[in-house]
Amino acid sequence: MVRLFVGGMHFEVDEARLASWFERQGYKVEGDPQVMRDKITGRSRCFGFITLDTLEDVDKVCAKLHLSDMHGKPVTVRKADPRPPRDAGRPSEPRR
Repeated sequence: MVRLFVGGMHFEVDEARLASWFERQGYKVEGDPQVMRDKITGRSRCFGFITLDTLEDVDKVCAKLHLSDMHGKPVTVRKADPRPPRDAGRPSEPRR
């Protein structure tokens, strides 16, 4: 499985539309796609992540879909960077 970053999406694209778009392109989506949202307003931040079922699809997907039209906007599609540990950059002991 491989996780992809999808950026530059229209603000109305939700998780279902994101998954549907990849499936229409012929790719199998694993798990639940994630559209990042503003914590206060709940509105889309216009980027998200999606997981595909095989490593073989990575180069094909990026080459085929990068800057393709998704609901009226060209999107960026690339392999997602690994998540940093949640405690990265934080002191090991609480401040007093």
